[in-house]
Amino acid sequence: MATTLFKNGTIVDGTGRPAIVGSVLVEDDRITDIISAVDDVPAADHVVDAEGLVIDPGFIDMHSHADWVLPWEEHPRVLKCLVEQGITTVVAGNCGFLRAPGRGPVSGPDAETFPEPADPSPKATHHGCFLCMTPPTP
Repeated sequence: MATTLFKNGTIVDGTGRPAIVGSVLVEDDRITDIISAVDDVPAADHVVDAEGLVIDPGFIDMHSHADWVLPWEEHPRVLKCLVEQGITTVVAGNCGFLRAPGRGPVSGPDAETFPEPADPSPKATHHGCFLCMTPPTP
C-alpha cells in the first residue's frame, strides 16, 4: 500500500470549521489520518511539503460541459486540468441536455463525427447530472 504524507499545510475540511495547520496521510486513494501540527507525523513513502499551501477535499464545478468529453477515450488527458485546479466533481446537464453517462447513439449535428462512448468514469473525478431540467421534445 503506497502512502503519501501532505505535511504542514493549512487544512480546510469543507465542514465550515476553522482551518488548522497540520498534515494529511493518504494510503493509495484514501485519506487515512489528519494529524495536528503539534503531533508526530508518521513515516510515508512520499512526503509533500505543503507549508504555505491549502489542503482541501476538492471543489465542485456546478456548471460543466465535461460530459461531452467523457465518451472520448482520451478524456483523462483532456480533463486532467480540472483535477490540477482542484476540481474533483463536475455537474452536467445544466443546459437541459447531457451526453454522458450514456451508451446510446449520438443524435444531432455532430452525430457523424462524435465517437461512441468509452468508459465514462475517470478515477480522479466524480460526475453528477441534473435530470428533467427541460420538458422532453416531442
